[in-house]
Amino acid sequence: MCRVSIIVPAYNVEKHIKRCIRSILNQTLNDIEVIIIDDGSMDHTYDLCKSMDDARINIIRQNNSGAAAARNRGLEAATGEFIGFVDGDDYIEPNMYELLYSIAKETNADIVNGSYFMEKDGCTSFAATNRIEQPEVKLYSKMQMKDVIRHANEEKTLWFAWKGIYSRRMIEENSIRIPVDLVLGEETPFVLECLLCAHKMATVDTKLYHYIQRQGSLTKTKHKNGYFEKLNKLYEEKKEVYQRHDFKNYENDLNKYTMLHTIPMILSNELEGGKSLSEQRRVFKTMRNSDMVSSAFKTCSPYSISSKLKYMAVLLKYRQYTILSLLCKLFFIYAI
Repeated sequence: MCRVSIIVPAYNVEKHIKRCIRSILNQTLNDIEVIIIDDGSMDHTYDLCKSMDDARINIIRQNNSGAAAARNRGLEAATGEFIGFVDGDDYIEPNMYELLYSIAKETNADIVNGSYFMEKDGCTSFAATNRIEQPEVKLYSKMQMKDVIRHANEEKTLWFAWKGIYSRRMIEENSIRIPVDLVLGEETPFVLECLLCAHKMATVDTKLYHYIQRQGSLTKTKHKNGYFEKLNKLYEEKKEVYQRHDFKNYENDLNKYTMLHTIPMILSNELEGGKSLSEQRRVFKTMRNSDMVSSAFKTCSPYSISSKLKYMAVLLKYRQYTILSLLCKLFFIYAI
């Protein structure tokens, strides 16, 4: 058994995969395994991975099934004491896993999270202050973690599984996997489930991961088809995890996140859609009648939204679908 198994889902990332894998192989922690899941790539991703000669690499090829299925395949193959994730177009600092693993062993934590750089494709960021001898480590007991979980959505704690490492024992004992039926935020329920199962968590204030935002990615395209449905499915999945673990008092956090983040994202997306008035009204009516949106309006004010989208949210709250549809139509016409 190695110390850390690093799972790399890779799909059509031939321009980035070598940098990614080299950053993992060059870790100061040598006792690792690198599990690359080629998710049916149609470019040279698989061949480039095969060309990297290192006994610690385990390449698994599968038909295209999505990032969640690829990560789950990696979890099944992993033998390490801890699990880490790196996306195939990202890269990491050389000391990432040595630092996280040493903290895990010193604190007996099931989860250890670091921080990250957010970069645009083509830009490089360097960790000028990353060699801190005594980084600030925060430790959370099981009792203290309940408060973390109560604010996990609002504080975006659930974003990005690749920020840290997770005890494989904890994952296997609780049969934790990543939902394969989600298109957006599929890591979120996994991280939430780990938080609910962990006995102790540690965080360190050191930036260790380089997250690359690529042009043309789903998060950067203007209009996203089925965006409401995808975000609503994520909401339902998170709610189901809370209820399965009998975790109380999560509604306030979930509703605040819906009001402050999800509703503005959906409304902004609809401004770019160019739908007919009748189709747009149907979309807004479906949104308003959903459990996700109606629950948020019951407990949160749309005026808490910081952007001008608050006024659209007010119209949505009071079911003014025709006015909303006209606004979207006018915005789309004048934007093109």
